[in-house]
Amino acid sequence: MISMSSKTKPLRRLRASSAHNKPSQTQQLNENQKKELKEAFELFDTDNSGTIDMKELRAAMKALGYDAQKEELKKIRFELDKDIGDEINFEEFLEIMTGRICK
Repeated sequence: MISMSSKTKPLRRLRASSAHNKPSQTQQLNENQKKELKEAFELFDTDNSGTIDMKELRAAMKALGYDAQKEELKKIRFELDKDIGDEINFEEFLEIMTGRICK
């Protein structure tokens, strides 16, 4: 189990930016949302390798308010399987979370 130090701010569920809710626009995260995702990724990248495994991904998603079940994680892994194995980097994490936040 990963514990957060008392210095760490609690993570909150990110919401889509209202500036990007027009159906004709490609939905993207704003800079603040990207920064928060980077902080969450780094929090769960406990070995500072630049990657997190699927267990850490699930924990990070849960901390951000997205409780991904095993089946959803299998689907994510299948959709991103460009040769990632069991590890994902920040860019892949950003791709995963953008799809959930901008729904």
